[in-house]
Amino acid sequence: MPQSTLWSLARGGGGAAAVRMLRETQRSKTLLMTRAAVESAVRHGHPEAHLAMRGYRTLRTMSVRAPAHTRRVLDSPHTGLWALRTLQAVERGQPLPPGGLTDVIARAGGTPRPGIEAESGGLWMSLRVDGLAGGYRPDTTPDDELRLDRWRADIAAGWQILVRHHRPVAEEFAAAMSVLVPVRRKGDGHFSATLRHAFGMLIMSRPPDGKRAALTFAHELMHAKLSAIMDLFLLVEPGVTELFHAPWRPDPRPASALLQGIYAHLGVAAFWRRQARAERDAVARAEAQVEFVRWGDGAARAAAALLDRDVLTPVGARFVRQIAGELGRYLAEPVPAEIVTEARWRNEEHRRRVGGS
Repeated sequence: MPQSTLWSLARGGGGAAAVRMLRETQRSKTLLMTRAAVESAVRHGHPEAHLAMRGYRTLRTMSVRAPAHTRRVLDSPHTGLWALRTLQAVERGQPLPPGGLTDVIARAGGTPRPGIEAESGGLWMSLRVDGLAGGYRPDTTPDDELRLDRWRADIAAGWQILVRHHRPVAEEFAAAMSVLVPVRRKGDGHFSATLRHAFGMLIMSRPPDGKRAALTFAHELMHAKLSAIMDLFLLVEPGVTELFHAPWRPDPRPASALLQGIYAHLGVAAFWRRQARAERDAVARAEAQVEFVRWGDGAARAAAALLDRDVLTPVGARFVRQIAGELGRYLAEPVPAEIVTEARWRNEEHRRRVGGS
């Protein structure tokens, strides 16, 4: 990866071409993990190793006869999850995860399951819907009353906002995300997540409105990008155990998790910065400005805390300085004093509530 691309990514952008580069590196990672999982099963004499080996031979044959199909299989988030869970099962002497590699190949390359497509301003995005599988996150419950018509409307509303006011983010999202896992809301709250070894998978509950959907797309895209970047570059020194206050969490976070939050909230702050300019309603514009300052200031303070400790590698420190510089440019923009006061009050209230130092 050219350094210019890495630093552009560090500043929250990069563009669709950079995201496609990250996807290619994830394809390579998934292939390596798949091979490692199979070889580990054979080496440990796992009783189901022959099933994994059979699937791997199918994949090798397919890579020669149908390379495009092979790329689709390796790009599927489910293949990366299979490889990770197989490695974990072998190391623990447990049965292999349900559905062997052959099943994963058939699932990834077979007849597409019902999905969601949305178009706005000539830009399309497409998500396969995994509405039946569970267990990706132990703290979630699948949306077993899946109403695709409602989900399509929600996603389309969010996509329209993202394309209209945040088009570079929309272009990156379309290049990165391929699978939607609908889950139930937690009480009155909205939930969303990505998984480190399942690039392209978005787990989320139904958003309350299009604006929240668009924000979720922007937020989770940043997590997906940083996870892929952290597979390429060691940003945090190994063995660091220090915990840090996170303005967006109730619990202190290790350095690597805090960095994920900082990067994601760089994207959140940028979203609200652009959204504030797009709002025509004065109340909505003021709320967007508060959110912009709140998360920009919180992420900047968290970045400063990381840089103040000896927890980052040289490339990691430069990466975080790029984030801090971008946030500094954002926060230098003139904003009404009452907006700044409200945003900082919300951050201080969160700190007092969770006992952050």
